[in-house]
Amino acid sequence: MILAPTNNAQSYTYRHPQELPQVLEQYLEAAFLYTQRQDLISGPSRSLQDNMLLDLRIDALLDGLRVSPNPSAQIVMQALEEPSPELLFLTCILTLESKNTPRLKQLLALAETDSDLQKGLLDAFSWVPLSFTQPLIPHLLAFNSTFFRQVGLHLYRQHQIHADTEFERAITQQEPSMLACALQAVGEIGMLDLLPHCLALLNHERADIRFMAARSCAMLGERERSLAYLRQIALEPGSLSSPLTKSALALLAAFMPLPEAHLFLSSLASQNPDRRLLIHMAGELGDPASVPALLRLMQDKTLSRLAAHAFCIITGLDLVENDLEQAPPEDLTGGPNDDPDDDAVDSDPDEDLPWPNQQQVVAWWTNHGSAFKAGSRYLAGKEATQHNCLAVLEHGCQAQRRAAALQLKAISPSSPLFLLDAPAWRQAARLKALIASV
Repeated sequence: MILAPTNNAQSYTYRHPQELPQVLEQYLEAAFLYTQRQDLISGPSRSLQDNMLLDLRIDALLDGLRVSPNPSAQIVMQALEEPSPELLFLTCILTLESKNTPRLKQLLALAETDSDLQKGLLDAFSWVPLSFTQPLIPHLLAFNSTFFRQVGLHLYRQHQIHADTEFERAITQQEPSMLACALQAVGEIGMLDLLPHCLALLNHERADIRFMAARSCAMLGERERSLAYLRQIALEPGSLSSPLTKSALALLAAFMPLPEAHLFLSSLASQNPDRRLLIHMAGELGDPASVPALLRLMQDKTLSRLAAHAFCIITGLDLVENDLEQAPPEDLTGGPNDDPDDDAVDSDPDEDLPWPNQQQVVAWWTNHGSAFKAGSRYLAGKEATQHNCLAVLEHGCQAQRRAAALQLKAISPSSPLFLLDAPAWRQAARLKALIASV
């Protein structure tokens, strides 16, 4: 027999062990889909429709757990012996929905001491409707625990609530993790009144706080000091290995005027040997002036797929639908394989991208390139206007959607950033409202 807690954390009931395999199987499948969801959100090629199908599958499995006899996340956590971000995501959802306060405190305390678990817990708080979580926010913010307060701020950010007093309090504290959390939310929500606080933190002693301050300032419409700092991040010696470099380049591509961006790209090319970074930024910048270089780079098998991907972000061309892909080169090497004596262990960063038929893509551009004006921003084949960016958020691939979200923020700094990690049905509802308001 297995001892399992009921909704009362102090009392227990016995459940037959034969009940556990079905519940465990549902947990394991849902946990696997949660991992897939993280890859989809951060990946380049999937769409909102793909996200919706995956989120509905996860929620269907959660439905199975919701109706199970004596559903308890702790049973599975005990059965697996050690918690994981995936299981914490699932257990926290069920705990929030059942309003089991003692167990919720246990899960919060568990994540507080393990940074790897915090992602799963925060995603669970994002997943559950605001009607369940909003009453918890004042209590979370009242705790002495820094992490508990961060969860409260995270809920404000996810639901894009202008809690100016709470964010002003958080952004003037000394705790770095609170500062970073507050800065992220202030910029994304569009709290223009707190811009002076963000500007002051551009001089913070910690590089990660300076970066978050620059990100927030740029999103709030300040483009001088913030962009200067982001350029510094990308160009400083050793930036190739910095995890902030790619994020800084995406922000620069969205918020920097095109003439300045081209000058910056020239400087970047002369100082940074990583051509992948240049290709990423060229695609996100969206200027057709970069297309000839991208077409040439498609001849380099190490960069071919990425260059084609950047080309497609600009032009909206789908290589697969238009039969412009080809088989991988026969002499392709690199990446992991089944040979135990092979030292190649790194994953292929472009494994989800199709191989372009470079000659046919060049022929396509010859026939269609006259429709694109150099010196303008394009996204998915159309100029990056508010209307077209909303269409990309609805129908584009995830890389195009990331660029569209930043472009919309550049157009309207006071408007909330469109969150691509929100549950797909919440994204769809917000898109419907945004499209109706244009």
